[in-house]
Amino acid sequence: MRNSLNNAGVKILILLGGFFLLTIFSSIIINAQGVSYCCEKTIDGAWCQDTTEARCAIGFEKSPSSCAVTSYCSLGTCIDNTAGGCRPNVGQSTCNEAGGLWDERDKDEIPQCQLGCCVLGDSATLSTQTECKTLSGVNGIPTNFRADIKEQFQCMATATSEVKGACVFEEDFQKTCRFVTKKECIDMGADFAESNVEFFEDYLCTAEELGTNCAPDTRATTCVEGKDEVYFKDTCGNIAKNS
Repeated sequence: MRNSLNNAGVKILILLGGFFLLTIFSSIIINAQGVSYCCEKTIDGAWCQDTTEARCAIGFEKSPSSCAVTSYCSLGTCIDNTAGGCRPNVGQSTCNEAGGLWDERDKDEIPQCQLGCCVLGDSATLSTQTECKTLSGVNGIPTNFRADIKEQFQCMATATSEVKGACVFEEDFQKTCRFVTKKECIDMGADFAESNVEFFEDYLCTAEELGTNCAPDTRATTCVEGKDEVYFKDTCGNIAKNS
């Protein structure tokens, strides 16, 4: 009985020894196939690739290690100083090749990468301040960047609120009107569904279909910012049709 147990133990030791020898032999074969290198640029034009040394392009950095631990392939934020965009998780070499400015910090930690609301006339979008300046220049309008607005919905609402029109409401039992922005009209009425305040975009208060007590007054004229024409005032003190 004891001899049987001894024989079984010997067989187990032989099997374990064989396993370890096979593991070591496999590692030797794998290493013999080539040490993994981090190539700053490969002969195929790819940047920061873990591959064999033979595939590393001449004149660029290479190291017998993983790209994740090299300085030249560290991931960071690539800043486009011309257009203003910021791309996260970009290798330093890739960013430099593209003409960008590389920063090791996370995108959220870089001031010039922070988003705000870029108001472009009657539209708006989230962008960096540099992107907003670029967009404003393309559209030929002054830059209006709201750094305090970070949400797209709120940004779009801000643009919509700047449009002007007739804000119609009841006062002293009469239907009257003020030519104001939509935001100003909303502030007056709070909730259109629960009040008598209504906003009519691009309408003058003297529009007949609105039925207000505001009528054109040809005796009074005024100028409007951003407009070349001279406008009449109405009897409510708003601008009416141009003279």
